[in-house]
Amino acid sequence: MAGIGFRIERLLDQDSYTGTFRAYLHAAVVSAGSMLATSACMGALVYFGRTGLNHLDLLRFQVTVTHVYCFGMLLIGPLQMVLHRYLADVFWAGRPEKVLPCFRGALAIHAALATPVAAAVLGAAGLPAVDVAVGSVLFGTTACIWVVSAFLSLCKAYEAVTGSFVLSLGVSFGAAWALGHDHGYTGLLAGFTSGHLLLLVMLYAQVVVEFPGQREGAGASLSWLTWGRRYPWLVATGALSSLAIWADKLAFWMSAGAQPLLGPMRYHPIYDPCVFLGLLTAVPAFAHFLLVLETRFYRIFRTFCEQISSGAPYGQFGRTRDRMALMLREEFLQLAKLQGAVVLGVFFAAPRLLELAGMPEAYAHLVRAGSLAVSLGVGVNLHVVVLLYFDLQRDAALLAGFYAAASWALSRMSLTLGLRFYGYGYLAAGLLALALGAWLVDRALWRMEFTLFRRGALRSLGGAAEESIP
Repeated sequence: MAGIGFRIERLLDQDSYTGTFRAYLHAAVVSAGSMLATSACMGALVYFGRTGLNHLDLLRFQVTVTHVYCFGMLLIGPLQMVLHRYLADVFWAGRPEKVLPCFRGALAIHAALATPVAAAVLGAAGLPAVDVAVGSVLFGTTACIWVVSAFLSLCKAYEAVTGSFVLSLGVSFGAAWALGHDHGYTGLLAGFTSGHLLLLVMLYAQVVVEFPGQREGAGASLSWLTWGRRYPWLVATGALSSLAIWADKLAFWMSAGAQPLLGPMRYHPIYDPCVFLGLLTAVPAFAHFLLVLETRFYRIFRTFCEQISSGAPYGQFGRTRDRMALMLREEFLQLAKLQGAVVLGVFFAAPRLLELAGMPEAYAHLVRAGSLAVSLGVGVNLHVVVLLYFDLQRDAALLAGFYAAASWALSRMSLTLGLRFYGYGYLAAGLLALALGAWLVDRALWRMEFTLFRRGALRSLGGAAEESIP
């Protein structure tokens, strides 16, 4: 589903620094806009709020938003990959009229799941009723924004999408700043939530505009949930991929060094802010991923599938497979160079970044290890996506599960070794998972023809046809 990617790619064809910058900016917003906007807003509030905002209110706000994003991703993770697969099958079958009902149904079910869960957790934290209500709205809204993100790759108006994120970022910061001065934690939370609500409304409108022929009477559909029963390994991959992102943070939150702040919500005063700074280094990789894997690689992969389906000569699709393998190797090398430059910049800037965050320079090693670990994690996730392109769902689930387990176990081990080793467990898990992912993808490339022919032959012998799109 590379509709928006193809439009953004045209900016690169201008062969200018301005076009390249705009392409990567739009790609970063489309692929990681929610994380980028939230990180920018929280960072600005922390930096500018040292003198004007109450420190405890600001800390409680940070912890609440972090947990909203953590458990929001864990909640929608099992269904996110299923939703992506359904949309891909819809467009492969030429049934775009299914998009809007699916979109409305996905929003409804995730909002229905997220809001009561948030109310229970925030209620257990002993917060006043107004804070529970606002926090529940934020949790439900964030979950819906993650759902909308699955549909953004179908859109073509990338400038409207980028503008929506920029406007919502300004509203989130401005409203949280203004209300936070007068109403403390409640004001910060309410102002931040208002920006997210605005973003959800704008993105919802954008998806509806992209499919104008289906606006009237489309209703809401949950038929896409049957894809979860059809592809259980996709459910596992989505759940484990989300868990892998947060496994190291959960390990530290459950450690003796973590501090309870809002009932069941805990935070680690050293690990959390340092790894938060490292997370921002993943944005260039996400942008590069959208511009390459979802456009150029997609073209070659689609050509390969069409050649297989049409019974092209072996040498023809064999050459296409070799092109695919060569492109993957070249682009992973390009990604390594790009992320290497970003991480190198963080290595030198770590003391200054900690100074801006108001933290001791002694934690610079953790920022450096975290930024490198995050970059490796992006590489692991890209290998998961490539395996899903090849429809190797079990291998993708294996890789995501291994990464989650390794991040948890090695992060717990680093806790026992002391402060000097914080972050290195997460880093080691990324190295091991990346090695496993490279081996799985390499094996998939060499066995691709056998896998596709075997599946086609079994389907033919069994007399089974492709199931229709419900």
